[in-house]
Amino acid sequence: MGDLLVLAVTIALEPLPIIGFILVLSTPRGPRNGLGFIGGWLVCLAGIVIAAAALGGNAPLKSGSAPSTAAAAVTIALGLGLGAFAVWKQLHPRTGPPKEPGWAKKLDQIGPGGAAVIGVLLQPWALVAAGGVRVLQQGLSQTDSILAAVVFALVATSVLAGMEIYALTDPDRARERLGALRAWIDRHRDRAIVILSLLVGIYLVVQGASEIW
Repeated sequence: MGDLLVLAVTIALEPLPIIGFILVLSTPRGPRNGLGFIGGWLVCLAGIVIAAAALGGNAPLKSGSAPSTAAAAVTIALGLGLGAFAVWKQLHPRTGPPKEPGWAKKLDQIGPGGAAVIGVLLQPWALVAAGGVRVLQQGLSQTDSILAAVVFALVATSVLAGMEIYALTDPDRARERLGALRAWIDRHRDRAIVILSLLVGIYLVVQGASEIW
């Protein structure tokens, strides 16, 4: 579970999903759309972990076996990919204010269903895939896989859930403060992405290498 928690915390702190969620909360049906976003996000996260556990056949992959080596190689590849992305991001810093994505201009027209789709699309897929691979390597039982999926999804959703609760309990103040939070994240987004991607990339490479050697 330690590996999953590291990945889940990293997902929870990813800047882009947080910014996207704040934009969803800023729509006319903000809190309701926020619930839709979280619903899509949770179902996708938990589904991937449970699917990986089912694929593992409830038995850990034997060290040195072809499936174990392949899973470790995927882990290393994901780590190298994150590291390469961090280096590229560092060498190509943003020169101006962030551009608003095209989908953000149509947010006022969406409902909870559309927000759920956005929640799925904004997930950091490299990190989610890494979580699935780690579960596959461990070969969890059915009960443990459900527990792992629940814990992984809840931790990865903790920041979004906190903002949703805030928006539901104090919408006026939440709108103002979440707007300020978005502005702060926009200013520091690239640095946060670089640091998170590099640290998790190194972590995955080390974990994958330890499974092979």
